[in-house]
Amino acid sequence: MKEQAKRSDSTAASEQMVLRRAWTERNKEDGEARSLLSQLENSFLERSQELKRKEMRCIGSFEEDVRKIVQYHSSACVKEDLTSLALRLIAGTNLDPARQTAPVLHEIILGQQALLEPFYRRLYFGNGNSEHLAMFKEWDAERAAVQILQQACKVQKASVLAGRPIAMEKFAGKVAGIRSEVAREIIAKLEEMNSIADRDRHVAKGLDAGDIEALRPRPFPLRLLSSEAIAWFMDAASQKLLEPTALRDLLEQSSADTSQPVLVGEQ
Repeated sequence: MKEQAKRSDSTAASEQMVLRRAWTERNKEDGEARSLLSQLENSFLERSQELKRKEMRCIGSFEEDVRKIVQYHSSACVKEDLTSLALRLIAGTNLDPARQTAPVLHEIILGQQALLEPFYRRLYFGNGNSEHLAMFKEWDAERAAVQILQQACKVQKASVLAGRPIAMEKFAGKVAGIRSEVAREIIAKLEEMNSIADRDRHVAKGLDAGDIEALRPRPFPLRLLSSEAIAWFMDAASQKLLEPTALRDLLEQSSADTSQPVLVGEQ
């Protein structure tokens, strides 16, 4: 008994070690992706507020032609495709986990504003041309930041959702040994339980249907598993946690008499 207890403790400790490693790796992968998404979403909210502030300042300072550009956002603030810029932002931030979104975004926007320089040179601000041009470019940069961040949030959300099945497939593979052993142990215990239950079923041997109906309690049910539990075993076999032949007797016994009450989990 002591040797069996030692083996049981050793098995439990080994299982816990495998599970902790699988959980840690799963949470790390998911945590990094979600952390970046949270960072992007927070940056988007902050920059959106800053955009409104800079927009109001521009509208109160510019002459009509340029003021209309600001009011109606009628000019382009980036030259390249927003999705490609969003992917560049995500890749640049992922390259160094300690690096924040802001410096990567700043570099991207500087590149876009360099491409927009011919447009900026055509703008006329009257006497305050130099100062107002700088103000306009600050507003335009903020607008670009908001648009890139908004697209980056969409891309990262899609990445988090798409990555979940892959991550869970990896997780399932790491804990497959434990779950396979659990499934085999459950089947063994069910066989033992069924053997014990047969002693009560034997009480009804030779009785007719009316006698059995009047007997209280009625003979122990033939079905020991709910339909949900049977589905679990079939799924386990489909995932190669069990050999299909290991389920044959179990499924045959479970379908032996569906008219009788169900013991486990059937409401």
